[in-house]
Amino acid sequence: MNRLHARTAARLVRDRAPASVLLVEDEPSIALTLADDLADGGYAVTQVDNGAAAVELLAVQAFPVVVTDLRLPGASGLAVLRAAKASSPQSRVLVISAYLAGHREALLQQGAEAVLQKPFANEQVLAWLRGA
Repeated sequence: MNRLHARTAARLVRDRAPASVLLVEDEPSIALTLADDLADGGYAVTQVDNGAAAVELLAVQAFPVVVTDLRLPGASGLAVLRAAKASSPQSRVLVISAYLAGHREALLQQGAEAVLQKPFANEQVLAWLRGA
């Protein structure tokens, strides 16, 4: 197989593989429903309930997509954002929080692609993932 065909084949396999999403959320009801909706949307979801676990995971595994709460036990969503970008600068990061006042611009400057105020509809997260 020549290089062009090998690259095309690799791209086709990658395009069919579900996107891997790291969901960092400590509120059980939000974590459960959002993880279920992401999985139903075709995404491979890894869910952790604290910032420290997310930072540790990101130190050994890159995720193309990270959805994180801002206020978390163990480490903040900002620490998760920084770890995600250190692990993979191309990672898309969405920060969700009920406490965004005064944080929105700093989060965007640190590399968050978007911020979403709680409460939100899970469809808003899915629309963001689809690029809508």
